[in-house]
Amino acid sequence: MNFDFIISPYVLTGSRTVNRVTRYDCEMRRWSSVQSMNLARRWGAAVVLGDTLYVVGGIGGKGGTFERRLDSMETLDLSNPRAR
Repeated sequence: MNFDFIISPYVLTGSRTVNRVTRYDCEMRRWSSVQSMNLARRWGAAVVLGDTLYVVGGIGGKGGTFERRLDSMETLDLSNPRAR
């Protein structure tokens, strides 16, 4: 079973290892891709504080088949998410 987590209209995929971040515009009823994370990860924790989305830990890495527990954190400035 695959679960997606919606974080203050941003989605981080739960059971697949990806670096993709997607934003939902409630007014336009449309999804759009924004700046990707540096590392593909799954099962990380995420929280929004102010205008910043923080993603911490999880399992993943850059190698696709090479996955490990991550002790890193990434941030996304929600006031300027650099839409793609």
